[in-house]
Amino acid sequence: MLLQPGVAEPLADGEHYWENQLADEMAKIQIFDGDPTEDWMQFRASMMGAAYGIVSPYLPMPYALTRRRLFAEYKLDSKLGSPPADSPEDVE
Repeated sequence: MLLQPGVAEPLADGEHYWENQLADEMAKIQIFDGDPTEDWMQFRASMMGAAYGIVSPYLPMPYALTRRRLFAEYKLDSKLGSPPADSPEDVE
């Protein structure tokens, strides 16, 4: 889609909107404990890597594994959101 005329700008606007929403939510639950700008950049890079890993057609990362790792790294409650059906969080 990015290569289609006139599409890149609306997609970028949508991406920035959701990035800002996510940053606001993360600030509310206070997952960052250092410099907020640096922590946000690291979090964003982790999320971008996770998203690419999940959708990669060559060697996709399992969604449950990616979710488990990110939730552990950022000390999030595993009951938040929607764990996949085959996730070990469902077995607890």
